Amino acid sequence: MKLKEILQNYAANSTSVKKIEEKYSAKLPLEAIKILSVSDESTSLNDKSIFRILSLGEILDASDDMAVDFISKGLIPIIDVGDNDYISLDYNNQKWCLFNIADEIIFDTKDSVEDFV
Repeated sequence: MKLKEILQNYAANSTSVKKIEEKYSAKLPLEAIKILSVSDESTSLNDKSIFRILSLGEILDASDDMAVDFISKGLIPIIDVGDNDYISLDYNNQKWCLFNIADEIIFDTKDSVEDFV
């Protein structure tokens, strides 16, 4: 599935979005809502062979599974891009970022998730 198709064609899955908004105490932008609406299960992106949208469970359990306090950082990991890097939503600033979980650093920030793929 291509990210562009998701952003153009998918309607919000209110159940998934609500769970994530409650867990992270965040109001999500439309781009994130559309991406998360396909996240009941892990979804590979054909745009980039290694890019994978995390499943709802992976997003909800990210802090425990990745040993990173995403909530205190104001981040929601959404797309695994390999090498411990995740395209994440910085929900406090309503920006997208590339976050490395090993070093716990943001090393790139963009206005749109499409700018990363």
